[in-house]
Amino acid sequence: MLSSTLSTSVGNRVSEIQDLTVDACWRHVPLKSNPVDIVSRGSTPLELTTSIWFNGPEFLYEDERKWPNGKSNDVDMEIVNSEMCKSIFNIIINNNYLLEALERYSTHTREVRIVLWMLRFYTRFKKDNTKMVDGPLTSDELHRALLRLVWNVQQQHYATDIRLLQRNKMTNDIIRNLNPFLEITQGFELLKVGGRLELANLPESQKHRILLPSKCGFVTRYVRYLHIKNYNAGGFNSFTILDRQCS
Repeated sequence: MLSSTLSTSVGNRVSEIQDLTVDACWRHVPLKSNPVDIVSRGSTPLELTTSIWFNGPEFLYEDERKWPNGKSNDVDMEIVNSEMCKSIFNIIINNNYLLEALERYSTHTREVRIVLWMLRFYTRFKKDNTKMVDGPLTSDELHRALLRLVWNVQQQHYATDIRLLQRNKMTNDIIRNLNPFLEITQGFELLKVGGRLELANLPESQKHRILLPSKCGFVTRYVRYLHIKNYNAGGFNSFTILDRQCS
């Protein structure tokens, strides 16, 4: 039995015994032949001198073939199991390594460009790649890198809702009133909202806005970037620009 599978106190004792008796062959000693049991039950000095306390069990003086077979028929497995180590695992699955890695960068521009280069690298080494992407960064590439970041943010903050929508089930109450749905945009399945603009004379991208969380480092950096880029535009104007950029 491995000491690591036992509780701490019992495991430490078993480990010490195993270290001191590396080459030992362990056998079960019947209760009546166990010298330790005499003292544990209490004995007088006279009883000790005439017992196996000093000399050990009698079978040790006999041929090994006459020793007990080493099997115990009265093992209480409930007691054994109570000493087994109880392991509790707390597993956290984090598939958003990209966002975690980008947290070290302080500006929105830098994180978008990093993602763009990652997408270029991925495209270059695809097996079915027929067109090498090279040269200066383009606006289309920057926009696709932005959508990739948005996709990662949604996967982190709305993972449960996205799975429910993929199974044609209702989302939670927080966003249910927004009539959310999934739509493929430039290769990314993004979470968008319905609303009252369905019949409005507007482009589809403006009717259905991409859903973003309010508490997110990426969103904070992006709003700050748009605010400064548009000469400290007010809150309403900044969010209007945000809607257009994420469409």
